[in-house]
Amino acid sequence: MPHNFAFGDQIRNTARPEWGVGTIVRLEPGGKVAVRFEFAGLKQLDPSVAPLSSASANDQPSSGSWEPPAAAFFRSEEVALSSSARQKLLIDVMTRLPEDVTDPFHPVAARIRSCSSLYRFGNDSTGLMAWAVAQTGLQDPMEQLPRHELESLFGRWREVRDRTLRELKSSSPEEWRKLPADHRKEVDRQLSGSRGPVRS
Repeated sequence: MPHNFAFGDQIRNTARPEWGVGTIVRLEPGGKVAVRFEFAGLKQLDPSVAPLSSASANDQPSSGSWEPPAAAFFRSEEVALSSSARQKLLIDVMTRLPEDVTDPFHPVAARIRSCSSLYRFGNDSTGLMAWAVAQTGLQDPMEQLPRHELESLFGRWREVRDRTLRELKSSSPEEWRKLPADHRKEVDRQLSGSRGPVRS
């Protein structure tokens, strides 16, 4: 067995914190594990590739070092805001990129890798919902925001993500070229097709 995980263990995929805590439900041949994540459902993972770490059963995404960008907004009970101020704040928190992408003190190479990993949220319904869960920390974001509003916010977020990646690429093209060629190709493909409405 190439890992020490066992049936029933509580784990996280540190590359996908928005998936939340997962429970190992099956040990697969070849050392893979089947994990049911609280926000992503059942996933088959190879611990030799996926960065898995142990988590306690009551560990929640917002209780660790990672917190979704808009989590505090949806936790707050702020009623003093006018509707226009609330909408402005909502747009701000929902279009925010993770700190490991925006922090100017992080190495450019790490920022490029982090930003390019955001292209896992494709421009389709699955990508929209995965992004909404990751951004809000809510199990069902449509309980708080209607789909048309989520789609609009997702479009704005993609513009911020695309602009940020273009800036990072132009500031350090040699670091961009260090990424695996197939990954660069996939990001460029998504980058060229990321404008427009969410595909069903």
